[in-house]
Amino acid sequence: RRLEYQDRRMANDEEHAKVTRAMRYDVLRRDGFRCVKCGRGREDGMKLHVDHIKPVSRGGKSVMSNLQTLCEDCNCGKGNKYEE
Repeated sequence: RRLEYQDRRMANDEEHAKVTRAMRYDVLRRDGFRCVKCGRGREDGMKLHVDHIKPVSRGGKSVMSNLQTLCEDCNCGKGNKYEE
């Protein structure tokens, strides 16, 4: 059971590593440097995160269509939930 967890964790890490700095910037720019949930941005004192819409732990991929900008509050509240 422990090896299964470690294998899954390594696969998740590999998928997360596919999100390059350039890709992160492109997502932030596409979303107007604002959280897509609440609309807040850096000028509101919020730290912005690039988030997987469908979490990697649930089979999500590191592609532009599966990435979104969330503020730290919205991202931390989301966890690995997936809302279709």
